[in-house]
Amino acid sequence: MIDTIKLNLVDVSIKKSAQLRVQPGLIDVHSGEIINEHDLFINEQGELIRGSKAYLNDEKFNLTIFPSHEADPDAGYHRLRKKKLLKVFTRDELLEEDFDDNYESNGIFVQASIPRLRSENNFKSLNAADEKQSLIFLEKQLREAGIKCNIWNSELSRIDSFANLKTDYSFYSYTPLFNLMQCSRKKAVEWNGETYLWKNGSQQLMCYDKELEIENKIKRKNKEHKIKFASGNIVRIENRYLKKRKIRDNLELIKLGDLYKNYDVLKDDFKNEISRNIFKYELPDIDLLTND
Repeated sequence: MIDTIKLNLVDVSIKKSAQLRVQPGLIDVHSGEIINEHDLFINEQGELIRGSKAYLNDEKFNLTIFPSHEADPDAGYHRLRKKKLLKVFTRDELLEEDFDDNYESNGIFVQASIPRLRSENNFKSLNAADEKQSLIFLEKQLREAGIKCNIWNSELSRIDSFANLKTDYSFYSYTPLFNLMQCSRKKAVEWNGETYLWKNGSQQLMCYDKELEIENKIKRKNKEHKIKFASGNIVRIENRYLKKRKIRDNLELIKLGDLYKNYDVLKDDFKNEISRNIFKYELPDIDLLTND
């Protein structure tokens, strides 16, 4: 059901020996001034780490720390960065502030493909129980990298839900239908009749030949083809929510733990989105490949 997920981690503890790379700010050679360098995080030893960002690119996930705040315990305030605008809050105001998409670019984020966390590819759809096991694995991998958090308390920043459809005919047979589609308030993009994308700033709907996509990746990496497809005709349909606000508005969910207490909300929403945008057109002879 879920492929890519992006989480805004909270209550994070970072070891001094964490497997992170810190990207420093720019240096103005003429003046010696350091530009675009901010407070990133304070490690378990109480050391303040500064830079333009910190990151960890693992084979299974990517973690990025962007400048989010500057703290001065003695003065009793936090400065939160809102893109280029610096806004100052007292401690009480900080607790009451409703942070939304204005702060999407700030904080500690981890992004991963849930199916790929414990597999070589993201072809197979997992049920909710198996997804939870993959996320427990992700939490463990973060901890081994020196980044401790309660992953279920993290905030949802992106969710890509999907289904694989087995069709009687090849993907190209349906391209005239995809060419006719017009999704409300979304720009249409097409790549060589292999991928169709309808998008705006907060959501994307995509249809593509999944078997061909995996085969092309294997060729690029010069790897042996180990996947046995149920059919030579697999259409992948994805619904991507790219912003916290979009997830909150459409799913009424904020935290990862809330998602797995209300998993049917995501399943129903996916069915509604593809029915309203895609299956309002006739697409005959298809079977849904899923473990749910």
